[in-house]
Amino acid sequence: MPKNHRIRAYLWLAFIFCTLAGAQYFFFLFSFHQLNPFLITRGLTFGSTLWSTVLLLAMLFGRAWARYVLIAWLLMAMVGFGLATLMMNSQSIGALPQPTKFALIGLALYAMALTPLGISRSLRRFLAPRTAGGL
Repeated sequence: MPKNHRIRAYLWLAFIFCTLAGAQYFFFLFSFHQLNPFLITRGLTFGSTLWSTVLLLAMLFGRAWARYVLIAWLLMAMVGFGLATLMMNSQSIGALPQPTKFALIGLALYAMALTPLGISRSLRRFLAPRTAGGL
């Protein structure tokens, strides 16, 4: 693999890490907000932080399966946080702008992290199996 492809892959991994760190911060604010009645979102936040970090480290060490598992995990977490936000807003009499804003920013950051996981050619090449033909 050429050096510039490897550097691009590392840059994408750093971008994904920073994006997920920001998303986890906003989901933490959402989960521990006083108007959030769903305690399960705290567990989802901690689990998402733990497993996204583990899967990013696995990708850093060249495990191609970690990319697919991370994509699936982020999609499931987006569904979980989205449903919690919708249920929280449907149970409230008044508008809940602050916790909803935290959740929406976190969901947008998750979507930003999913984009390079799906379309980055250098990341796919970095995680591709090493063959005798050489990449």
